[in-house]
Amino acid sequence: MTQKKAVKRLHRTTASLGAKARAKTTAKLAVGGEAGDPLSGGANPLASAIDFGPMPTLIGYHLRRLQVAYKKHFMRVAAELNILPNDVNAIVVIGLNPGLTPANLSMILEFDGAKITAILKMFEMRGLLVRKTSKADGRSRIVYLTSAGKKFLNRLLALTQLADSTFIDGRLTKTETEQLVTLMVKLLGDRRTAR
Repeated sequence: MTQKKAVKRLHRTTASLGAKARAKTTAKLAVGGEAGDPLSGGANPLASAIDFGPMPTLIGYHLRRLQVAYKKHFMRVAAELNILPNDVNAIVVIGLNPGLTPANLSMILEFDGAKITAILKMFEMRGLLVRKTSKADGRSRIVYLTSAGKKFLNRLLALTQLADSTFIDGRLTKTETEQLVTLMVKLLGDRRTAR
């Protein structure tokens, strides 16, 4: 699909959104999009043939696409550690805050109990953490990283920094990156994820 055809299609599919939304999205076309971007008619022929309607003008659409792109990037950069981006926060929080209970982790990370249990079991099977009985409450279990878990965490933190910097590199300046993080924190505010 040529740029001209993509612009015509964009105007046709977003006509009901009003001039402001249409102008924003058309401006994005003018600077070019990614391969497979439905607005740019990139390398993915299926994506360029699909009508996404107003979706490309909505924040949720782009947040989801960005999440998928970041996950793929992170998985390439940190492949040696065999860890999912969702699990990174868990091991960082456990490593920097030893002695938390699974219930604490569930509340802090906003994961349901089943997800926390699965993460802890996976880390335990890999020899990265141990569960101990709480001295304060003999019924509770608390989690700590093992020495192997601490080494893993150090390597993970380095690779996470690398993944972030290489994901942004050449696309955003340092100032733009700081603005993006500030805006995401502002947008999130005091909202909690749904359980």
